[in-house]
Amino acid sequence: MENDPLRAETVWELLNADARAEVLYGDWTAALERGPFDLIFADCKPGKEAVDRLVDALSPGGVLVLDDLSPPALLPEALHAGDPLRDAVFSDARLCCAEVQVSHRERVIVATRTA
Repeated sequence: MENDPLRAETVWELLNADARAEVLYGDWTAALERGPFDLIFADCKPGKEAVDRLVDALSPGGVLVLDDLSPPALLPEALHAGDPLRDAVFSDARLCCAEVQVSHRERVIVATRTA
């Protein structure tokens, strides 16, 4: 799901030969009704602020990937007491989660829906 028409068109041109791929243009929330999904890669801030909705849209065994997370040592001072995104993901009883450092400045959460 892409909300930029030029990006959506570019991705469609790359993937249109693969019958498994579908590229949608519009608001990401419209895609949730097409679930359940085996994989959700949440790359937009509004999606990351709606973890419950993303987990609801995962099939059992489905994987949620959240990127662009700072390592704890690099978090802004406002998040030193806790990161609401990490707290929401790691406290969701339906998920088994791992946080992976992919570079010096970035971490990714990979979470599997278990229930």
